[in-house]
Amino acid sequence: MGEIFNIGSDQEISIEDLASRVITRLRSRSTIRHIPYELAYEQGFEDMARRVPSLEKIKRLLGWQPVTSLDACIDLVAQQLEERGPRKQSDLTSRASALAAGS
Repeated sequence: MGEIFNIGSDQEISIEDLASRVITRLRSRSTIRHIPYELAYEQGFEDMARRVPSLEKIKRLLGWQPVTSLDACIDLVAQQLEERGPRKQSDLTSRASALAAGS
């Protein structure tokens, strides 16, 4: 078909709200830590202030639309990670259990 499609959700959510949702759904003791933009990203990196995806193209051309809610996706990912077993220390990408959201 040669087309590029957005296959996410057209519901907008901030990174902070997503992090809060994951913490709540997983009953995690993790905390959200806000760090300056300059520390979160490399020099010269410009992130979008808002991401509001549109699914109109994929709906129109293929009739596809998401059927799994964000909460269900979080639960499914958590289940998959739990089934994989405990992580080794070398698998961890952060030094702390805090989730960071650039501010």
